[in-house]
Amino acid sequence: MNVKVETNNYNILASGSVIVPYTEYLDISLDNLNFRFSFHKENNDNANKGRFEVEICKNAKEEDILEIKLFNMNSSLFGTPSKMLQVGHFGGYVLYLQFSLVALKEVDDAAQQLLFYTFYQDKTKKD
Repeated sequence: MNVKVETNNYNILASGSVIVPYTEYLDISLDNLNFRFSFHKENNDNANKGRFEVEICKNAKEEDILEIKLFNMNSSLFGTPSKMLQVGHFGGYVLYLQFSLVALKEVDDAAQQLLFYTFYQDKTKKD
């Protein structure tokens, strides 16, 4: 059975939700594109400010991976970027990522995160 999900402007390539322990990371691959969500807690002036950083690094197989580092996302409120992130190209079209994150229990090292994610392939924007 083939299922196709799309909006007017985007093909939805993958979408889901995953419960992830705060001390672990989550890897997602779309063909040869590799993504990692990692969770970090700061103990400085930023400790109460949720934020994220994006960088390219290597995974255990020495493949390039786009890591989305989520900092201080340990409250019961949803953390969601204000816009979709452009994360590459897929099938010759621009690829975007949108995500939301919520802590399932209050701050401690054993907390779990509920991550919602969607990968969007733009139907009109090419390389």
